[in-house]
Amino acid sequence: WARRPLKLAWWTITGQLPTRLRARHARLAEPTVDPVPEVAATPPFRVIPRYLDPADSFSDPPPSSRSRIALHLHVFYFNLLEDLISRLRSIPFPFDVFVSIPDAASAAQADQVERALREGLSRVGQILVKPVPNRGRDIAPFILAFGETLLGYDIIGHFHTKASPHNAELAGWRDLILDLLLGPVCNPGGHVAHIIGLLEKNAKLVYPEGAAWIPREPTGWAGNHATAGAV
Repeated sequence: WARRPLKLAWWTITGQLPTRLRARHARLAEPTVDPVPEVAATPPFRVIPRYLDPADSFSDPPPSSRSRIALHLHVFYFNLLEDLISRLRSIPFPFDVFVSIPDAASAAQADQVERALREGLSRVGQILVKPVPNRGRDIAPFILAFGETLLGYDIIGHFHTKASPHNAELAGWRDLILDLLLGPVCNPGGHVAHIIGLLEKNAKLVYPEGAAWIPREPTGWAGNHATAGAV
């Protein structure tokens, strides 16, 4: 979940970042008429650790929200879509959904995805399903296919049909992530409402904490390390 997190990424992808940085540096270099007293440097973001118990459904009725909420779903594993939909039912506010699927998928599969979302989510508004190249995992479609559109929303949720068939040790990773971001299955919505409330105040990004049992890879890139190095 994030509150307008895409602007910097969008400037980077569209090549605007160098121009915007040069303009900012020029503004900072302009002389000031009155001397400005020195102040202690502050980081651009405050990191505030918060513990959200995945077993806590926050059973109180969720308050209303005026935020425009959008979800990006990257559906690579179609067999996991129904499970994801069952989790998304715990979002207690109206939202639009933007879905990326592999471009090798058929038109019938795209229609099935849209129909499953429409029938399975009572609070969904707009649904847009877009085939994308199988590159950049779930992040490239998030930014390149829908980034400009998502900038028009106040709060964005990013989810994908995560699976790790290459490593049996990661079998429970998806459930852990979804428990932290959406709460337990069939919860009344207070978990997500609590996260939305944080984002409507001063939080900018809410993400799941890594588990100690998840295997660590030294570079952090796994099998992508060589490819990224060449780029």
